[in-house]
Amino acid sequence: MIHRALVRLESYLDSQQAKASAVRRALESREAWNHRQIDVLERAHSDPGAVLDARTVARTHRVSEEAARRDLLALEDAGLLVRGKVGRRHVWRATPEVENRILSGQH
Repeated sequence: MIHRALVRLESYLDSQQAKASAVRRALESREAWNHRQIDVLERAHSDPGAVLDARTVARTHRVSEEAARRDLLALEDAGLLVRGKVGRRHVWRATPEVENRILSGQH
């Protein structure tokens, strides 16, 4: 019984790794996205509940908040992120179909 569970877990982890690799390849094949945007999309894909904001992206990549905001807005315009507010701060989350849009090239 434990062996079967471990086999299923290994299979699941392999499939998740394959999806993550496919997403990375699809993102890197698009010249439209810079390395910061690719990182944001990989994070959004791996953690669909992640809340992203310009300040965090700016600190992570050592760029201005305005550059980070432009990156996030471009991903929103492409239909990959959706914007909301937490207090007075703008935040972005992955759209439910982010993986499908990336893999199908609909971005």
